[in-house]
Amino acid sequence: MESSELSRLPEDAPLWVSHLSELRNRGLWCALAWIIANAVCFLASESTLKFLLTLAPKGVILVQLAPAEVLLSSVKLSLWLGTALSAPVILYHVARFASPGLTQAERFWMRTALWGGSFLFAFGVGFAFWAVLPPTLSWLLGFGANLAVVQLSVARFVDFCLGLTVLMGLVFELPLVIFILGLAKLVNTAMLLSRWRGCVIGVVILGAILSPSQDPVSMALVSLALTVLLSISLVGLWMLESSRKLKASQ
Repeated sequence: MESSELSRLPEDAPLWVSHLSELRNRGLWCALAWIIANAVCFLASESTLKFLLTLAPKGVILVQLAPAEVLLSSVKLSLWLGTALSAPVILYHVARFASPGLTQAERFWMRTALWGGSFLFAFGVGFAFWAVLPPTLSWLLGFGANLAVVQLSVARFVDFCLGLTVLMGLVFELPLVIFILGLAKLVNTAMLLSRWRGCVIGVVILGAILSPSQDPVSMALVSLALTVLLSISLVGLWMLESSRKLKASQ
């Protein structure tokens, strides 16, 4: 808690009062950042929808099937994007509030988990936009295009894009999850390698389940991303175990 905030409290105030005061102040900053980010994203929602449409094949038309469909879709899109944009501010205040009660090593791992998880989520979202959504939309909308006019409901289009991007962001957290499990010594490289066939089959099944549209293209891409991330996680886990053995031998 900053000294300016402490100076506003009586000197004999209980410790829990100072904690509540700090929680209130940090909560207000988080709420303010979230509201501003959502307002900015809502004002730019038309441009965002147009950008999403560029991911679809040429000639696709967005249609509004209900009076408030575009409005509700804009609000939903703004909420997701606003939360993502305000996440660094929220994570910063969460880390600052929790850090006084942690040891130096615990602070390091907390910061690593928060910022590493944020980076992986953002990378997964970017991967979905540039590598997953275009081929998935092209295949789905191109199939049967000679039999029917291709028109997309605004709400369904936004739901599909958001669902796939958020899913890929969560999928890309796999290395962090395995790394944390490795830190807790719940898994190790030998355990995962001895069961690699089951891990690969589980990844394929998980990709099929998590795919928002259950089409073969998105299922294959999600499964491929999970397999690559699992391999990266094994390398990171091996490096962690090697560093532990090196420290133990010194």
